Amino acid sequence: MDRLSFLILTCLLGICIGSTSYAAAVSTCPPCRLVKSHFYFGAAVGATDTNYGYSAFDNPVTGVRVENGIVDNSGFGFRGLLGYQLNKNFAGELGYTYFARAKGRGLNYTGGPTNQSGYIDEHAVDLTAKGILPIICRISLYAKLGIAYLFSHTKVNGIFSKNRDGFKPWLGAGVNFDVTKNFAFDASYNRIQSSGKIKTPEFLGLGFYWHL
Repeated sequence: MDRLSFLILTCLLGICIGSTSYAAAVSTCPPCRLVKSHFYFGAAVGATDTNYGYSAFDNPVTGVRVENGIVDNSGFGFRGLLGYQLNKNFAGELGYTYFARAKGRGLNYTGGPTNQSGYIDEHAVDLTAKGILPIICRISLYAKLGIAYLFSHTKVNGIFSKNRDGFKPWLGAGVNFDVTKNFAFDASYNRIQSSGKIKTPEFLGLGFYWHL
């Protein structure tokens, strides 16, 4: 993820967390948590990084490798989810994440061709368990652990097109601020732990939840 994206998201996260902390401090809500319905949905937008190098564009058919090139992994993606909250400490979620397209340019293959361009598109569907820790009125921290089905499509113009997929561990953590019993803001960091040809994608985002 490039420095500008991290800086923007870090500032937004700081503003979000600072403002929600102040709101909670002056809130007149009772010590108990707001009563919520079990089912909810949510969405988030943010910065993503798929962590690829130019070797991700090696030709899987002929085995010819990329000697050098430039790859831009970072950009903005989005996430949507459906959830079921068992109680104030536990929930389960089913989510979908779109990661920003990784773009390769100036790709020079051993023995040719040279100056090629390509891209890698990645999507993921995940099923996670969510542990929630209320800290003060309206604010809670959480961590998520689960499994993700990660799909990757790589294409180099005029040379090859390759699909890769697999089930990978999903890790996440964040902070949640309850505005009302139905609506909440959310800031989170998520990653799919991977190795081999599919690298570890990351998502740092701001979003919301709506309890039905």
